[in-house]
Amino acid sequence: MNLDTVLQFHQTWFYVAIASTGAVGIWGLALAIMKKEPP
Repeated sequence: MNLDTVLQFHQTWFYVAIASTGAVGIWGLALAIMKKEPP
């Protein structure tokens, strides 16, 4: 594995982590606005 592969791998997972956190945050915000209990 060269450095480019490692950097690309970490960059991909970095964006996956950000997207997951953002989706959970938006979901929590939507539930709070609608005042509904999470399942």
